[in-house]
Amino acid sequence: MVWVLRGKVVAGAMDYQSYEKEARADLSNLKIIGKTFSLPRQIVSYRADLPAKLVARIKEILTKMDQSAEGRKTLQNFEKTIKFDELPDQSMAALFKAGKFLDSEFRTK
Repeated sequence: MVWVLRGKVVAGAMDYQSYEKEARADLSNLKIIGKTFSLPRQIVSYRADLPAKLVARIKEILTKMDQSAEGRKTLQNFEKTIKFDELPDQSMAALFKAGKFLDSEFRTK
């Protein structure tokens, strides 16, 4: 972003949150020329053989962390996270799309 703003390069690429943060007052001087599909930044996963009750309890703890002061503090310390929630279908679709894209890209090289 710094090189784009200083005129050292004509284009750059970055995630949208960083783009907004880094550009700040210079947003009017920049133009988005392309976008990729959105992906979740972080995902919690578990082993297939983990007991269902344990999975449910962990999910409950994580999804309710934002409802207590201690939980909010922990979330804030974890890369300024606001809350954990279920992965929406559209995010799952994007992950599958990314997997197919990566698979096709690396198979051709």
